[in-house]
Amino acid sequence: MSETATFLASPIGRRFSEAYDALVNRWPPGTRRFDLASPYGNTHVVASGPDSGRPLVLLSGSGATLTEWYSVIGQLSRRHRVYAVDIPGQVGASTPSSTPISSVPELLDWLAVTLSTLGVDEPTLIGHSYGAMIALAFAGGGFPTDGLILVEPNSVFGGMRPEYLAHALPILLSPNENRERRFLEWETGCRPLDEQWSDVAALGATMPTTKLVIPRRLRSVRPEVKRRTVILAEQSRVHDVARIAENVHSTWPGTQVEIVADATHHSLPMYPDVFGDVLEAALDESGR
Repeated sequence: MSETATFLASPIGRRFSEAYDALVNRWPPGTRRFDLASPYGNTHVVASGPDSGRPLVLLSGSGATLTEWYSVIGQLSRRHRVYAVDIPGQVGASTPSSTPISSVPELLDWLAVTLSTLGVDEPTLIGHSYGAMIALAFAGGGFPTDGLILVEPNSVFGGMRPEYLAHALPILLSPNENRERRFLEWETGCRPLDEQWSDVAALGATMPTTKLVIPRRLRSVRPEVKRRTVILAEQSRVHDVARIAENVHSTWPGTQVEIVADATHHSLPMYPDVFGDVLEAALDESGR
């Protein structure tokens, strides 16, 4: 039995799966869940929205899983064909193969293979945190991309605050449920988080994973994507939001920057009305 299978069969793993499934059950009617095989493992996909809609691919933050999009998926799925995916080897419902993703080229190849299997030629990529790093690296690698919406991209337009790294370090060294919950409470300033998503994040912290592959920071080269938006959380504790916004404007002229008031890095997806409207506005802008 694999490490992933052993975890999912454990009491904590069963609680994780129950919370994960409960969130996906909030997706709109007609939603499909399926797995796609690749050399890197099975990729779990949750697809919703009209088949004829503009294809959107959602890439989640590390440890957040595709379930973090639960609050805005209904709004995004009204007009668009939306694919939310978990990365094989990371927290979620995907499972790695015996040759998991171990380099940036393999990470980008995994995404390219996934899109090809889905029949998506030129998607709009919407990435949060680590997912935003992947989306930017994918477009920067010359892969066809119709648009980019980068939500709280960390280590892309500036470094992370030492305070944030200090709070995250104990989880990286020895992850457990209670440490993850305390970390989320600190970063969000105890703002209300969905209970089921909090369970997914906290319980998933103990899930065995492969090494996280980090795309390099694109310091001077920005991909030639005509339609792009960066969405920041005003109270993010990951980075200096004002400085990040300034760096976006100076290093990537023409990029739309939106700042969501009161939100933090991890609580931003929990602001469905505001966050959903900002995403829709960015999609309308990028569709022109």
